[in-house]
Amino acid sequence: MIRLPALHAAAERQGITLDEQWMTVPRRHVNPATLRALLFLLERLLGQQQGAIAEKLHQDILLTGLLELLDAQQPCGELPPSYAHRKAVADRVKQYVDAHVDAPITMDALCELTHVSRRTLQYSFTTILGISPLQFLRLTRLNRGRRSLRAAEPPQTVTEIATYWGFWHLGQFAHDYKRQFGECHSQTLYTTMQNDHNH
Repeated sequence: MIRLPALHAAAERQGITLDEQWMTVPRRHVNPATLRALLFLLERLLGQQQGAIAEKLHQDILLTGLLELLDAQQPCGELPPSYAHRKAVADRVKQYVDAHVDAPITMDALCELTHVSRRTLQYSFTTILGISPLQFLRLTRLNRGRRSLRAAEPPQTVTEIATYWGFWHLGQFAHDYKRQFGECHSQTLYTTMQNDHNH
Protein backbone atom coordinates (compact mmCIF):
# COMPACT_ATOMS: atom_id res chain seq x y z
CA MET A 1 0.00 0.00 0.00
CA ILE A 2 1.25 3.49 -0.87
CA ARG A 3 0.18 6.20 1.57
CA LEU A 4 -0.60 9.71 0.29
CA PRO A 5 2.20 11.46 2.25
CA ALA A 6 4.75 9.04 0.73
CA LEU A 7 3.36 9.69 -2.75
CA HIS A 8 3.48 13.47 -2.33
CA ALA A 9 6.97 13.33 -0.82
CA ALA A 10 8.24 11.21 -3.73
CA ALA A 11 6.64 13.57 -6.25
CA GLU A 12 8.35 16.52 -4.58
CA ARG A 13 11.75 14.76 -4.52
CA GLN A 14 11.43 13.83 -8.19
CA GLY A 15 10.21 17.29 -9.26
CA ILE A 16 6.80 16.06 -10.46
CA THR A 17 3.62 18.12 -10.32
CA LEU A 18 0.70 15.86 -9.48
CA ASP A 19 -2.58 16.32 -11.30
CA GLU A 20 -4.83 17.77 -8.57
CA GLN A 21 -7.96 16.29 -10.19
CA TRP A 22 -6.91 12.70 -9.67
CA MET A 23 -8.65 12.36 -6.27
CA THR A 24 -11.96 13.83 -7.46
CA VAL A 25 -11.90 12.17 -10.88
CA PRO A 26 -10.62 8.63 -10.21
CA ARG A 27 -11.07 7.44 -13.81
CA ARG A 28 -8.18 8.66 -15.93
CA HIS A 29 -7.32 8.52 -19.61
CA VAL A 30 -3.81 7.12 -19.71
CA ASN A 31 -1.38 6.56 -22.55
CA PRO A 32 -1.81 2.82 -23.44
CA ALA A 33 1.96 2.22 -23.42
CA THR A 34 2.25 3.75 -19.92
CA LEU A 35 -0.67 1.65 -18.70
CA ARG A 36 0.80 -1.56 -20.17
CA ALA A 37 4.17 -0.84 -18.53
CA LEU A 38 2.52 -0.21 -15.16
CA LEU A 39 0.37 -3.35 -15.36
CA PHE A 40 3.48 -5.36 -16.28
CA LEU A 41 5.18 -4.09 -13.11
CA LEU A 42 2.16 -4.66 -10.88
CA GLU A 43 1.65 -8.24 -12.09
CA ARG A 44 5.21 -9.07 -11.10
CA LEU A 45 5.23 -7.20 -7.80
CA LEU A 46 1.91 -8.10 -6.19
CA GLY A 47 1.86 -10.99 -3.77
CA GLN A 48 5.64 -11.30 -3.49
CA GLN A 49 7.18 -11.76 -0.04
CA GLN A 50 10.55 -10.01 0.11
CA GLY A 51 13.26 -8.98 2.52
CA ALA A 52 13.87 -5.43 3.72
CA ILE A 53 15.98 -4.28 0.74
CA ALA A 54 13.64 -5.81 -1.82
CA GLU A 55 10.66 -4.17 -0.09
CA LYS A 56 12.30 -0.75 -0.54
CA LEU A 57 12.81 -1.45 -4.25
CA HIS A 58 9.26 -2.80 -4.47
CA GLN A 59 7.89 0.48 -3.07
CA ASP A 60 10.18 2.59 -5.28
CA ILE A 61 8.92 0.83 -8.43
CA LEU A 62 5.28 1.22 -7.37
CA LEU A 63 5.83 4.91 -6.57
CA THR A 64 7.55 5.46 -9.92
CA GLY A 65 4.61 3.83 -11.72
CA LEU A 66 2.02 5.87 -9.80
CA LEU A 67 3.88 9.11 -10.40
CA GLU A 68 3.98 8.28 -14.10
CA LEU A 69 0.18 7.98 -14.06
CA LEU A 70 -0.49 11.04 -11.90
CA ASP A 71 2.05 13.39 -13.49
CA ALA A 72 0.12 16.48 -14.61
CA GLN A 73 2.44 16.69 -17.64
CA GLN A 74 2.48 20.46 -17.33
CA PRO A 75 4.80 22.21 -19.76
CA CYS A 76 8.07 22.92 -18.05
CA GLY A 77 9.05 26.58 -18.13
CA GLU A 78 12.70 25.99 -17.24
CA LEU A 79 15.40 25.91 -19.90
CA PRO A 80 16.92 22.50 -20.66
CA PRO A 81 20.11 21.92 -18.66
CA SER A 82 23.44 22.67 -20.33
CA TYR A 83 25.66 19.87 -21.59
CA ALA A 84 28.07 20.43 -18.68
CA HIS A 85 25.22 20.13 -16.18
CA ARG A 86 23.84 16.99 -17.83
CA LYS A 87 27.31 15.40 -17.82
CA ALA A 88 27.82 16.37 -14.16
CA VAL A 89 24.51 14.71 -13.23
CA ALA A 90 25.37 11.48 -15.10
CA ASP A 91 28.91 11.42 -13.66
CA ARG A 92 27.66 11.94 -10.12
CA VAL A 93 25.23 9.04 -10.44
CA LYS A 94 27.95 6.75 -11.86
CA GLN A 95 30.32 7.66 -9.00
CA TYR A 96 27.59 7.05 -6.42
CA VAL A 97 26.67 3.68 -7.93
CA ASP A 98 30.34 2.63 -8.04
CA ALA A 99 30.71 3.56 -4.35
CA HIS A 100 27.57 1.67 -3.24
CA VAL A 101 28.17 -1.84 -4.52
CA ASP A 102 26.38 -3.85 -1.83
CA ALA A 103 22.77 -2.73 -2.17
CA PRO A 104 20.34 -1.88 -4.98
CA ILE A 105 19.79 1.83 -5.67
CA THR A 106 16.39 3.39 -6.30
CA MET A 107 15.26 6.12 -8.69
CA ASP A 108 14.17 8.17 -5.67
CA ALA A 109 17.71 8.02 -4.27
CA LEU A 110 19.14 9.27 -7.60
CA CYS A 111 16.83 12.32 -7.66
CA GLU A 112 17.76 13.10 -4.06
CA LEU A 113 21.47 12.64 -4.76
CA THR A 114 21.58 14.88 -7.85
CA HIS A 115 19.04 17.48 -6.63
CA VAL A 116 17.33 17.41 -10.02
CA SER A 117 13.85 16.41 -11.17
CA ARG A 118 13.18 13.02 -12.74
CA ARG A 119 12.80 14.74 -16.14
CA THR A 120 16.23 16.37 -15.86
CA LEU A 121 17.71 13.05 -14.74
CA GLN A 122 16.08 11.34 -17.72
CA TYR A 123 17.29 14.04 -20.12
CA SER A 124 20.83 13.90 -18.72
CA PHE A 125 21.07 10.12 -19.06
CA THR A 126 19.56 9.79 -22.51
CA THR A 127 21.78 12.52 -23.99
CA ILE A 128 25.03 11.61 -22.18
CA LEU A 129 24.82 7.80 -21.85
CA GLY A 130 22.21 6.96 -24.47
CA ILE A 131 20.01 5.05 -22.01
CA SER A 132 17.37 6.02 -19.45
CA PRO A 133 18.10 6.11 -15.69
CA LEU A 134 15.85 3.05 -15.21
CA GLN A 135 17.79 1.14 -17.88
CA PHE A 136 21.05 2.18 -16.21
CA LEU A 137 19.81 0.96 -12.80
CA ARG A 138 18.60 -2.31 -14.33
CA LEU A 139 21.96 -2.94 -16.03
CA THR A 140 23.73 -2.10 -12.78
CA ARG A 141 21.56 -4.56 -10.86
CA LEU A 142 22.16 -7.26 -13.50
CA ASN A 143 25.93 -6.75 -13.21
CA ARG A 144 25.75 -6.83 -9.41
CA GLY A 145 23.64 -9.98 -9.60
CA ARG A 146 26.29 -11.62 -11.80
CA ARG A 147 29.02 -10.66 -9.34
CA SER A 148 26.96 -12.11 -6.47
CA LEU A 149 26.43 -15.35 -8.42
CA ARG A 150 30.19 -15.60 -8.98
CA ALA A 151 30.84 -15.08 -5.26
CA ALA A 152 28.03 -17.39 -4.11
CA GLU A 153 28.55 -20.27 -1.72
CA PRO A 154 26.14 -23.10 -0.84
CA PRO A 155 23.31 -22.99 0.10
CA GLN A 156 22.75 -19.69 -1.78
CA THR A 157 20.36 -19.97 -4.72
CA VAL A 158 19.74 -18.00 -7.90
CA THR A 159 16.31 -17.00 -6.54
CA GLU A 160 17.79 -15.51 -3.35
CA ILE A 161 20.42 -13.55 -5.27
CA ALA A 162 17.99 -12.33 -7.96
CA THR A 163 15.48 -11.23 -5.30
CA TYR A 164 18.13 -9.35 -3.34
CA TRP A 165 18.92 -7.27 -6.42
CA GLY A 166 15.25 -6.52 -7.07
CA PHE A 167 14.41 -9.14 -9.72
CA TRP A 168 11.17 -10.74 -8.49
CA HIS A 169 10.21 -12.50 -11.70
CA LEU A 170 12.80 -15.25 -12.17
CA GLY A 171 11.81 -15.94 -15.78
CA GLN A 172 12.39 -12.28 -16.71
CA PHE A 173 15.69 -12.26 -14.81
CA ALA A 174 16.80 -15.42 -16.68
CA HIS A 175 15.89 -13.85 -20.03
CA ASP A 176 17.62 -10.52 -19.29
CA TYR A 177 20.67 -12.26 -17.81
CA LYS A 178 21.22 -14.52 -20.82
CA ARG A 179 20.72 -11.63 -23.25
CA GLN A 180 23.23 -9.48 -21.35
CA PHE A 181 25.94 -12.07 -20.56
CA GLY A 182 25.46 -14.84 -23.13
CA GLU A 183 24.99 -17.59 -20.54
CA CYS A 184 22.31 -18.81 -18.11
CA HIS A 185 22.44 -17.56 -14.53
CA SER A 186 22.55 -21.20 -13.37
CA GLN A 187 25.72 -21.74 -15.48
CA THR A 188 27.42 -18.85 -13.68
CA LEU A 189 26.40 -20.21 -10.27
CA TYR A 190 27.21 -23.85 -11.09
CA THR A 191 30.65 -22.99 -12.53
CA THR A 192 31.44 -20.91 -9.42
CA MET A 193 30.43 -23.67 -7.01
CA GLN A 194 32.26 -26.33 -9.06
CA ASN A 195 35.45 -24.26 -8.98
CA ASP A 196 35.12 -23.75 -5.20
CA HIS A 197 34.55 -27.50 -4.73
CA ASN A 198 37.64 -28.37 -6.79
CA HIS A 199 39.96 -26.03 -4.86
